[in-house]
Amino acid sequence: YLVRSRGLGNVYKRQVLKPGTLKNYRTTEKYIKEFVTKEKRKTDIPLVKINYQFITEFEYFLRMYIPKDHRKKLQNNGLMKHMERLQKVLNFVHKLDWMTEKPMEKFSLKFVKTDRGYLSEEELEVLENIQLDLSLIHISEPTRPY
Repeated sequence: YLVRSRGLGNVYKRQVLKPGTLKNYRTTEKYIKEFVTKEKRKTDIPLVKINYQFITEFEYFLRMYIPKDHRKKLQNNGLMKHMERLQKVLNFVHKLDWMTEKPMEKFSLKFVKTDRGYLSEEELEVLENIQLDLSLIHISEPTRPY
C-alpha cells in the first residue's frame, strides 16, 4: 500500500535524507493522502493499483488543488517536484520488488525554465542601506540530525 509503506521519506530511510528533504517528502505524502482520501474515497491504495491513470489523476489533483491556509496554488515547477519525488519513491519500490510495473515510466516531468533576472541598482542600494537591529539576532550552534 502506498500510504502505509512507512511514509514516503521512510522508504528511503531517514539516515539518507537530510531534514529539509525529508520535510519535502512529507509534504508530497500529505498531498497523496489527501488525493487518495478525496478523489479515490479510500484510506490507502495498493501499490499494484498505481498505474498511469493514477499518476495523471494525481497531477490533475495537484494542478486544481487550492490550499486551505495562506499558501498560493502550486505552480508548475513546484507541482513537478512533487511528481518527481513520487517517481523516485515508485522507482525505489520497484527495485525492492514491491511492484512489478513502473507506472511513472510513461509520465514525463515538464519543468518550465524560469529566468529570475537580476536586482536593479536601486534594489541593491535599498538592501545595502537596511539597518539591522543586531540585538534581535540569535545565533545557536547547528545541531546534527543523527
